[in-house]
Amino acid sequence: MGVINEIMQYSALGELNKWYRYFVVLLFSIIVTILFVMMAVLIENGAYKNIQFGY
Repeated sequence: MGVINEIMQYSALGELNKWYRYFVVLLFSIIVTILFVMMAVLIENGAYKNIQFGY
């Protein structure tokens, strides 16, 4: 936990209020979790679906 606090202290989040820092970290964690879930679903079902990337 000390490493995380030190990273937050020396980053751009260090100057923000404590609640804003927690909100930013929570928002980042939610986005990363959603991306991992999407990747897992894509890996699991990707062979059975016609997936097109781009236009």
